[in-house]
Amino acid sequence: MIRIGRRRRSITTTIAAITTIVCLSAPGSASAALIPDVPGAPSRTPQASFTPFTGLLPAPTDGSFFTPPTPLPGRPGDVIWAQLSSSPATDIYGTFGGATAATPAPNIPGSWPQRKVEVWKVMYHTMNRAGESRAAMAMVLVDRARAAGSKLIVSMHGWTGFGENCGVFGNTLLSGALAQASLLLNYIADGYTVVIPDGPGVGVPGRTTTMVSGDATRSILDAAYAGYLFAGTATDVMVQGHSLGGQMVYGVGGDAPTYTPQLKVRGIIALAPAGMSGPRAALFDPNRVQTSSSSVDVSNAIAYVMQLEAAFGSKAIPLAKYLTPRGLALAKKFDSMCNTDMQGAASLYSYKDVIKSNVQSPDPGSIGRASATPTVMVISTEDIVADPLYQYQTYVSMCAAGQPTYWMEYSGNHGSVTNQALTDAAVYKPWFRSVAAGSTPPGACVPITPTVSRFFLYTSAYVANALGVVLPEKSTVTLAATGGCRVVKGVLEPGTSGTCDVQIRVTLGKKVVSTTAVTLRVRET
Repeated sequence: MIRIGRRRRSITTTIAAITTIVCLSAPGSASAALIPDVPGAPSRTPQASFTPFTGLLPAPTDGSFFTPPTPLPGRPGDVIWAQLSSSPATDIYGTFGGATAATPAPNIPGSWPQRKVEVWKVMYHTMNRAGESRAAMAMVLVDRARAAGSKLIVSMHGWTGFGENCGVFGNTLLSGALAQASLLLNYIADGYTVVIPDGPGVGVPGRTTTMVSGDATRSILDAAYAGYLFAGTATDVMVQGHSLGGQMVYGVGGDAPTYTPQLKVRGIIALAPAGMSGPRAALFDPNRVQTSSSSVDVSNAIAYVMQLEAAFGSKAIPLAKYLTPRGLALAKKFDSMCNTDMQGAASLYSYKDVIKSNVQSPDPGSIGRASATPTVMVISTEDIVADPLYQYQTYVSMCAAGQPTYWMEYSGNHGSVTNQALTDAAVYKPWFRSVAAGSTPPGACVPITPTVSRFFLYTSAYVANALGVVLPEKSTVTLAATGGCRVVKGVLEPGTSGTCDVQIRVTLGKKVVSTTAVTLRVRET
């Protein structure tokens, strides 16, 4: 278990990598088709050997590969153009530790030359929630020695920033971490073609909207379809995401039948998923916010408002209404920055320094509708980015909506959880293989104890919302705690282990609306 220095984060309107709302409805509920299944849509027969479809247009050779053509050819999911990488080891491993083709990073199944892994740069066509065409980039990893009808997995990375150099090909210092080489090359060893999308506006011109649910889901499904067309894979697909990517993948199973009916999403893996959920956790709800000086929360609060403006328009989300002059100045800089630099720029400011007014997000949520797609949440025990109480709320919400959801917890931090799952031959690997084969394993939606972590501070309303306590408008929430937690000025502060008994009291004026008693597990760290 990796030990991390003690650090508290206040649970506010933003948590680390994403601040969208999870909104679920029952499987099979009415939903308009996102894109109709057009007769004669591009398709491929699974290939016995890798024969790439390099796109509707030839790839530029003049250095303009990442500049999309105007207008975009084809329809969502089409490959615009593709190019074989001339430096695959750098693209996979980045420059960390001086990795090369001959001496790759550890924990790789077989050497690079033996695996004959090719790395392709693929630009594909996607469409946002407003029906506008956009270009997006993906890294595609293919083993030329694969069997016929290679399986397909899409792996969505976390939040990286707005700049055009923030994608998997734009910055070699980032690409190794984004690609999660050990995990992905193990998938290749298991017979998969791997697609690693950036999402619209990352690595190409235009402001990204990957924090906006409709755009996120469509981009992932378009990446899957582009991978299928490009590599001639089978039509079964597994989808995984890490951090923000973990939040983005929840609704893929529900949207796939109408958006990409040619593909069958077999399973969803959310690795250390980060975000907020529930209608009472809407961004900037004035009754639910505790200000924070965390540079992560501050930078992501600004980033989320910027993405809402890009998705819904400046009339619906005018930046000047919600950001202070300092926040507006930071937003202008953020458009060309990656996440680490954004956090550095925001490190001197508190939440109230940059946020002027509260906004109710028009984003309907990361799940348009629930599905019967088996979904696993892989939880890291020493995560200082994603709060376990939020993750518990998401788990309960998805199960209540009928989505078979599994909770797997591993020691480690926000990043190392990927390798922890990879090496778990007892639970994770059997689950993955069963789901990929079309089964729904036992163990979905078993009751779990809600968990809190000493790395976070929890406002009263946040705790009530996460535990499903109804909060009428203008109500007041108070907490009392015994055992492994304490309440200081209305804020729940977890200790280092054990359990704590919490009483949640909701009042409206002088009337007591409800009193709820809950036992929380305090994560040992």
